[in-house]
Amino acid sequence: MTLSQLPGVGLASFWSIVNHCGDPAGALHCTSKELQLIEGIGKRQLAGFSQKEKVCKSCSNQLERLQDRGGICLPFSHEDYPALLKEISDPPPVLYVRGDPAVLNQTLIAMVFPAPASAPR
Repeated sequence: MTLSQLPGVGLASFWSIVNHCGDPAGALHCTSKELQLIEGIGKRQLAGFSQKEKVCKSCSNQLERLQDRGGICLPFSHEDYPALLKEISDPPPVLYVRGDPAVLNQTLIAMVFPAPASAPR
């Protein structure tokens, strides 16, 4: 979740980084020199990586609020991540779900909004 929330890291750069590093957790341990070798990674993304500790804390707080409301974070690697969604170009790296995530692999209509979780108003 942290990698997808870093400032300057959009869907295309997220997947470029993951493809280069193997997985999102590995990507967070890449050095600036390693990141600069990835096509499409520039100053904006490198600046975002400099904030990863702050973003990681924010993500932990978001996950806690999500769980308090009966939701879960469903990363791309999770077995319940929708198989058809995995087939599109640059799928969302994370889905936020309330309810049974297994139904996501059934025939459905869904709207997916790539926005960070926020506190209810």
